[in-house]
Amino acid sequence: MVLQCNPMLKLLGYILVFNSMAYAQTIQPQVGDQSQRLTKNAIYVNPTTGSAMGKGSLDSPYHTITQALRVAQPGTRIILAPGLYSAQTGEQFPLILSNNISIIGKINDNNIIITGSGTLFSYTAGEEIQAVVVVTEGAGKLRGVTIINEDDLSYGLWIESASPQVTNNIFNGRGKGGIFVSGHSEPIITHNYFYNMGNGLVVAGTSTPQVRQNTFNNTNYGVRVLENGAPILTSNRITGNKIGVFLEGSAQAILRQNTIDTSLTFGIVAQDNAVVDLGSRNDPGGNIFYGNGTMDISNLVPHHSIAAFGNQLEKGFSGAVDLAATGEPGNGLNSMAIDIPVPPPETSLPKPPPTPSTVSPGRKTLAELLVLSPRSIPDIRDFSPLLFDSKPIPIDNIGYGNINPQDYLVMVDTFNSQHEEELVAIYPHVMPKMFNGQSMWQVGVFSSLESASLVLQNLNSFGFSGLIIRQEELERYERIIQESQEEATEEL
Repeated sequence: MVLQCNPMLKLLGYILVFNSMAYAQTIQPQVGDQSQRLTKNAIYVNPTTGSAMGKGSLDSPYHTITQALRVAQPGTRIILAPGLYSAQTGEQFPLILSNNISIIGKINDNNIIITGSGTLFSYTAGEEIQAVVVVTEGAGKLRGVTIINEDDLSYGLWIESASPQVTNNIFNGRGKGGIFVSGHSEPIITHNYFYNMGNGLVVAGTSTPQVRQNTFNNTNYGVRVLENGAPILTSNRITGNKIGVFLEGSAQAILRQNTIDTSLTFGIVAQDNAVVDLGSRNDPGGNIFYGNGTMDISNLVPHHSIAAFGNQLEKGFSGAVDLAATGEPGNGLNSMAIDIPVPPPETSLPKPPPTPSTVSPGRKTLAELLVLSPRSIPDIRDFSPLLFDSKPIPIDNIGYGNINPQDYLVMVDTFNSQHEEELVAIYPHVMPKMFNGQSMWQVGVFSSLESASLVLQNLNSFGFSGLIIRQEELERYERIIQESQEEATEEL
């Protein structure tokens, strides 16, 4: 049960919760007069042209989401026009989605911004007061919006024992985190971008979210799992965080096909009684670790081994980790570390080779070329990501000269000639490369991970698969390839 704090409504019979100043209300949307409730399943909102006297239709939209929630029937879709939705425009936070009500953004537009913070009381999260922008209590959808925390202690989205679909959103701004999953929730969280906040995703209670194809960047913990939370993390990019994935309490997590890179300290940390499944012989993990500051995996759980078969490690691990699924785990700092090969650099801009008109049936994806052995890579064409307007390359794009070892290169893969034409249309400056007999594309070189991540996120939003690679890693792999070729020549 969750209670919303609202001192303006104490005449309705609220209970005191803290400091004798705040009162709590069960977080149900105000229903208003039954005669004013809409019978259709779609309500339109426009913060610019909408009106409090509107009808909630496309031609006569409401002015605020708050107004739409007051009259929304169960299962209603609240469709938002581009614009800013904030307290200044009349919103009352938190915005509470119950009865399977959905908030839907406009396709091909990332300028639908919800920013603010309201107070709620959650029994499922230790009976504590929380600051939140949006709350979901049902099985509705949150799609195609940007949520910005205004409060240093707030969460962008609070999922309270619910099973919503959270797709194609951006979570940004200061605060404790992007999404908090509480109680017994079973949400599907896909194709979201978490950036520049306390934690990206927090999973607590006995929640079992499915977390697929999201990007977590520049957070404290990309994903934090506590209590008895048990997420399944698949095909996510967890990059540039203090710690990629952190598990505590009796948490459990299954990780498959994720890339966890350039963490300030650790890729994954497990402590207390946490259990991490990184792969078995029957179900290899396929996770890639590289560029993490201290090490890839830190197992602080006593007398328990982390199963980690079929992954690519660079910095190794500490604690009991079973890489070979033999039942006899390695146990020691950086034991069995594995270097990750990455494409070789080209220090000068060559004449672009002809764009291939066909694709070889045996073509590998970029991710497959960057690991020691082929593995199953989800085809990004099977998904429908949120499309953004093309953004210019950040001003610190170095181009193709004077590249330093610590600079970040954005590499992207294409599937066919049409896909390549779409890439060139979005980023005309891309430089074609040949690697292992296969054409690739270098979008740019950047001195900061932040700029490189922004470009990669934009590429991902258009459906392209790519990676961020440090120049020094490229150079190292070039040496590996050269040595391997020399050895092969000597054997002949």
